[in-house]
Amino acid sequence: MKPVFAIALGALALAQAATAQQAAQPVTLKSETFVAKAVVDANGNKKNELQPALKVLPGDPLVFLLSWKNNTNKPVSGFVINNPIPESTVYTGAREPAPMVSVDGGKTFGPLAAQKVKGADGKLRPANPTDVTGLRWTLAQPIAPGGTGNVAFFALVK
Repeated sequence: MKPVFAIALGALALAQAATAQQAAQPVTLKSETFVAKAVVDANGNKKNELQPALKVLPGDPLVFLLSWKNNTNKPVSGFVINNPIPESTVYTGAREPAPMVSVDGGKTFGPLAAQKVKGADGKLRPANPTDVTGLRWTLAQPIAPGGTGNVAFFALVK
């Protein structure tokens, strides 16, 4: 039997800490983690359903949803979201808009195609999604007063 991981609980604790810290901020950010489970409907059709990630197993596909809200009566410009990839997961992609990625623990960010990492032979090679350690979204448009939105990324449990 494969071990069960408590990724969602760790992500929830981080989200709660971030929410408490941001309560005084003009924009609040909420993080939610879901697991995509294959289900069969009454007609026998298979589909993926997002469920709260209370218990996950190695190989389970996860969806991380980051939602924001402008709590002021003024537009907020230059909003940036930085999110590390949980160590117990492997990044597999993101919903548009695509984030900039980090492969060095969040020190630098850029397009995945421009990133390089050292291979097993010590030589630089092009980075791939499994090398990603962090994500950054910089919102191009100001967030309107009371405005909301979200971004999402995907990962697999190691």
